[in-house]
Amino acid sequence: MIPGFKKSECITVVEINKNTFYPGDQVKIKIDCDNTSSSIPIKSFKFKLHRKCMGIVNSEQYGQLRIRKFEYLETMQIPKLCPANFRMIETFDFKIPSKEILAADCPMSNVLSASISGKNMEILYYLRVFVKHDGLMVSLGEGQCIVFPIRI
Repeated sequence: MIPGFKKSECITVVEINKNTFYPGDQVKIKIDCDNTSSSIPIKSFKFKLHRKCMGIVNSEQYGQLRIRKFEYLETMQIPKLCPANFRMIETFDFKIPSKEILAADCPMSNVLSASISGKNMEILYYLRVFVKHDGLMVSLGEGQCIVFPIRI
């Protein structure tokens, strides 16, 4: 439900075709946005691939170091799709980056870019879907967020 001083309600259902992907795969994202009871149009949908790297590295000079890095690897924005008092059902393709992009710039993933969860290292991926409404009261921030944990 989207805030609007109790004058509007928008129900958005988001589905992805699976939860395990290979680098370069396409994610099929189905959005069923029922905005028929709302007087506020949808400004945009955003899809973001988020990576969370955490680990423990042993250093002779500093001892045990904890490394944490959070970043968005890929972003796609779809502008103005669902006007007020309208229902939209649509499927979008979002591409998982290649292995070189997944392995770049994360100190613990130079060789290993897949999703892992171990004692000393963790690399997790999330697909975040943002629903951004138009209007004065809902214009701040990125919008409502739906998070899908995925494996690569």
